[in-house]
Amino acid sequence: MSDKLQQMIQAKIETLAMEITNLARAQVLEDVSAYLGGGTVRASSKPVRPKKAAKSSAPNASKKRRAKKAAPGSRKYRKRRSGADIDKMAGRILKHVTANPGQRAEQIKKALGIATGEWLRPIGKLIGEKKLKTRGRLRATKYYPGKQ
Repeated sequence: MSDKLQQMIQAKIETLAMEITNLARAQVLEDVSAYLGGGTVRASSKPVRPKKAAKSSAPNASKKRRAKKAAPGSRKYRKRRSGADIDKMAGRILKHVTANPGQRAEQIKKALGIATGEWLRPIGKLIGEKKLKTRGRLRATKYYPGKQ
């Protein structure tokens, strides 16, 4: 065969291979799109985020649900504490830690009957005023008396 004929055959083969590759890519994109829930998928270098699943057909499904405010006096209502209440709780914590240095938060809260929500402000105040020192991190934090 002549070189010219061989070059023409090679060019046709490359063109055919490229067309087959493009068809295969298009089919794969179509299959992936159908699997992910429809929509068009374009061939680009950026990833395409699939659409979110359809929401329920309830009449108020599109509105965000807000938590109802609890009435004053009910169990779920959080009362705002005064500075005096926080100072009183801080004094109780400081007295306990002075008597029992090296205890963890859960031990101190259990001994004093304090909930975690009531614990955070007074303990932060004591540490900020350097009346308490801490060693360790997270649940392993132990509390020691600081300067008086």
